[in-house]
Amino acid sequence: MTLLISCQEEEDINLPSSHPLKAFAGEDQEVEVNRQIILDGAASQDGNYKPRAYVWTVLSKPEGSQVVLENAHKAQASFTPDQAGEYTFKLKVYNIIGNEHADKVTIRVKPSGQK
Repeated sequence: MTLLISCQEEEDINLPSSHPLKAFAGEDQEVEVNRQIILDGAASQDGNYKPRAYVWTVLSKPEGSQVVLENAHKAQASFTPDQAGEYTFKLKVYNIIGNEHADKVTIRVKPSGQK
């Protein structure tokens, strides 16, 4: 009888990172109301590990706005601004060893058709 055993090599999660975990919520933007906006945190990084979790939250929005974030637990979240004004979002990223880092992005929304 022959027994074959295969093991997958595990990541060494105890190595110190030469580059700290860094959230990057993207550049501030100016857009028109009622157009879907993509918030892109895919450039977030760590020297040893890719972020394993992303959490987007709304920090501020115009009074009366009912904006809702879609895919708030993915690298790319989206929303459709329902009012003109400033929207500020926070991206918090986590890596496999539990480190976390946050960044903010502001989206300035103008009425449709305004230059």
